[in-house]
Amino acid sequence: MARRCSLLAQVIVAQYDSVDAQVVKQLRVSCYNRHMTQELNPTRLTWAALLGRWIEFARAAVALPDDDQGTRWKASVAPIIDLQAVTMALGQLDDLPDDERALGLDKAEILIRRDASVLGEIWRDAPLPAKLTELLDDARQALRQAQSATQQPRK
Repeated sequence: MARRCSLLAQVIVAQYDSVDAQVVKQLRVSCYNRHMTQELNPTRLTWAALLGRWIEFARAAVALPDDDQGTRWKASVAPIIDLQAVTMALGQLDDLPDDERALGLDKAEILIRRDASVLGEIWRDAPLPAKLTELLDDARQALRQAQSATQQPRK
């Protein structure tokens, strides 16, 4: 998942020739910081650390230009963070008590559908960038895996 954050920041930088040096620097620092945590086991990262990374990503995105694409990327930050959080949480679904798993799956499915709808609306007049499609696919795949695992008896 940390790889997705880094790739997304790189894509944003690559799509803008007109991004000022400060924006590029903020996004590259964000990418570098994420790269440094890639080798860590994601389950060992605390949610507080993830929240810090997402805040850093959101702050960097604020500096994007106010043109059409910049506005779209800025509007995409909340759904991006939602999808990353849901994907991470689905990977830890086994940590929930049995009686809370079904609720967790339902909430995850609702959030993924909502975020897909929001991103579709944001990018309705333009093709959804490949990295956002990949992020949605990752979340949906995590949901399918969690649903499949929940249907199997626990050991």
